Amino acid sequence: MNDKPKIEEEIDFKAVAKTPTRWFGLVYLYFFVLIFIGGLYYVNSLEVLNRNATVVALIDSTNLFKDALFTKGNVSPGMDLNLIMNPSADMVSKGESLFKANCASCHGENGMGDGPAGVALNPKPRNFHSKDGWVNGNKFSQMFRTLVTGIQKSGMPAYEYLPAQDRVNLIFYIRNFTKDFPVVDKNEVDQLDKEFSLSKGSINPSQIPVKVAKERLVAETNSTLNKAYKIVDIIESSADANAKIFVSVTKDRLKAATYLASSSVWTNSLNDFIKTVVSNSSTNGFNNRLLSLSKDEWNNLFVYLRGIVTKSV
Repeated sequence: MNDKPKIEEEIDFKAVAKTPTRWFGLVYLYFFVLIFIGGLYYVNSLEVLNRNATVVALIDSTNLFKDALFTKGNVSPGMDLNLIMNPSADMVSKGESLFKANCASCHGENGMGDGPAGVALNPKPRNFHSKDGWVNGNKFSQMFRTLVTGIQKSGMPAYEYLPAQDRVNLIFYIRNFTKDFPVVDKNEVDQLDKEFSLSKGSINPSQIPVKVAKERLVAETNSTLNKAYKIVDIIESSADANAKIFVSVTKDRLKAATYLASSSVWTNSLNDFIKTVVSNSSTNGFNNRLLSLSKDEWNNLFVYLRGIVTKSV
């Protein structure tokens, strides 16, 4: 008996229809086609998917704010303008010391723009030996203004805190690197003097960051308000006749107490007290009954309130 399976030379489709298990191998092809079609759809939809998934963040230009830095104020003495037209060797020598202390870390010891701190900067620090590419120009007046204002986009800080004479010395040392710098003329010097009061000198006020100023203002306000609450508590719990006078001449006790706690000018004298309180009675919490007080009542109220405010500080 021959048990060997009969090898079919051609597919008998009628037999395939009668035995469905023969279709099982086609399942792999079916899934492959589905995955292929799904992949094509995904690739073609990437742009749409990303556009729908990514929320475009619009930058509010009103929020682009760079806070001020801590700067200590100083008095910049006046200088002899003739020295700008005729710089001395001593000025250049002093300028060299200033350059090494303030500029060499970025601009390099020889002003080539190759200082160690300038490696990561973009754009690179100024090469003072090159006459091209100056942001504000290489005239003496332009260099002076640059030292005053700095160059924000390149990260160069301002040196307005340096006395005018030091800034001039620094510029003349830098101009010593090459002979390509323009000649300084009198009109240029006169314009600088008019703009920056070089010959008269100037007072440069201190500055603090706005954030710090706000924090201090809030702290001071809170401190004043706490004092005002203490003053009101003392007055309202007192049986003193002057406490009753205060209550009668105020329309808002807390506002009036806050006004008194926020300034010490009125404590100098009775006249200062009367002038301060009456002139601002429409906004400081007091009322018009102040005008009907006798001289003795004014004096007693002044002494009474000054004593309370002093204790509450």
